Amino acid sequence: MLSVLSASVLIGLGPGPASSAPHAAEADLQVSLQIIQGMEASEERTRLILALVDACIERSCSLSLDGPLEQVRQGLKNGDDLAANVRLRIALARAEHRLGNDGQAQEDLQAAASEVEKSASGARAISREEQAQLLLELSLANQAIGESEVGSEQLATSQALLHQDTTEAFPFAEQPLDLAVGAGLSGSSFIDTSATLTVSLDGYKQWPRQDLYLTGIYGGGYDSDRDVKRIQPFAESILIYRYHLNPGWHLMAGNLTALNSSTFAAQDDDDDLTLVTQTVAGIGRNLWRGDDPSSFIDLQLGVGPRYDYDSINFEELQNDVKPSLALLLVGRDVPVGAARLSPLLGVASDISDITDTYLLLDTSLRIPITQRLAWDTRAVLRYRSKTVVESNPNVNAIFSTGLRFSFSP
Repeated sequence: MLSVLSASVLIGLGPGPASSAPHAAEADLQVSLQIIQGMEASEERTRLILALVDACIERSCSLSLDGPLEQVRQGLKNGDDLAANVRLRIALARAEHRLGNDGQAQEDLQAAASEVEKSASGARAISREEQAQLLLELSLANQAIGESEVGSEQLATSQALLHQDTTEAFPFAEQPLDLAVGAGLSGSSFIDTSATLTVSLDGYKQWPRQDLYLTGIYGGGYDSDRDVKRIQPFAESILIYRYHLNPGWHLMAGNLTALNSSTFAAQDDDDDLTLVTQTVAGIGRNLWRGDDPSSFIDLQLGVGPRYDYDSINFEELQNDVKPSLALLLVGRDVPVGAARLSPLLGVASDISDITDTYLLLDTSLRIPITQRLAWDTRAVLRYRSKTVVESNPNVNAIFSTGLRFSFSP
């Protein structure tokens, strides 16, 4: 479709007889407009309309452009990519200015500026650097249409954002609860019926000197072929609390709980029950922080009890509480381009028996689709040095991927 439109417009712009070229160009632009109007609403359709408007202005064509420009304006109301919306509004305002509609151009730039302000007020839809860049683009656009005072204010705000030192903002500003969930359901039925329901949860709450981070997968599996427990629950949960002494150091308390988790289970038959829960308290050092405290990488050291319970084939093989030493590398919402990476690397050892060790690598990569919806891919690798049953591997890995919805704007 793009090649058809490009060729159509270029025919009118290329060399040809002086008497026929303007008429051919305008006819080609009319055909292009009809093709574009037949397309489904999308960002690409919006860009094509703006390209057509630009070509029409260059050729001083007689096509009515009010309708196409209004289509662009309406399409932007439903856009989910904030940065793309702002840039398209700027392009729209420049087109209106070239047509002599400076009042409408000002309204479009004001709407774009309003979107940038919303992104800066707590949703973290775009980074501080991108906010500064968009404000610079808005400043130049306002200067172009004669709004010098507005352009100067936006330029000053852009400079302030680029030179802002977030490490000095302590105690931190309190933020609303950031909560996201994902869900999955699968099932089958023939001779026997089975079904699995999975819910993932990611939550973060920031206070001036404290924060709380929770991430986990919870669910249950049903199987009509089971003799004893037809419904078997499973869960894997990580909870971390931090009390910030200063921007670099904090006291911490954390908990890892795994119930019948395929990552931690000593064995995973229908009637087995495996529970591992590790609680630690200690101190942590911040290694990196993003635009706000919810985006971080920490190194933490703590001690606390670890409880292991394994009931395999109706036989209790473990029911022990052991003092453990744990070293954790924890990250949340680390930017990787437009994506966000949340890694956790943990090593925990029994203080009385250093050979009894757990190693956990849990990494989540979130790729945004819209402002609230993202594709979340998670990989977990577990090493357990102690053999509970011979059939259980010391190394276990799981991989999951699916949609995630954020309740925070």
